[in-house]
Amino acid sequence: SGMPGVIIGHNQDIAWGFTNLGADVTDLFLEKVSADGYQYEGKTKAFVTRDETIKVAGGKSRKITVRETNNGPLVSDRSSEMAKVGKKAPVANAAPDRGDGYAIALKWTALEPGKSMDAVFELNRAKD
Repeated sequence: SGMPGVIIGHNQDIAWGFTNLGADVTDLFLEKVSADGYQYEGKTKAFVTRDETIKVAGGKSRKITVRETNNGPLVSDRSSEMAKVGKKAPVANAAPDRGDGYAIALKWTALEPGKSMDAVFELNRAKD
């Protein structure tokens, strides 16, 4: 859903379909964070940030700032459950200075540019 073109269907010449096996396409990363950014290869790297407006049906729009690391957006900024993971993460041996300075980033293949839709558009016009 949400994709243009015919994903499973037919035209006058051929029919096609896709198998969705629920592949694992997401990873969560525990990021050491501070007010200045996040730890990457022993250095503090600045977050990539962007402002977004979420339109709420029947309510006022909500403006948020998304902070992103090289592993993806910080989902713990928007989820109290994910924030708990960062606070209680069992990293005492790996990072004894942990404190509350951790956040959870989401790396997901859907957030990376790709050419999958090019194949769908070609299928929609295929003859054999």
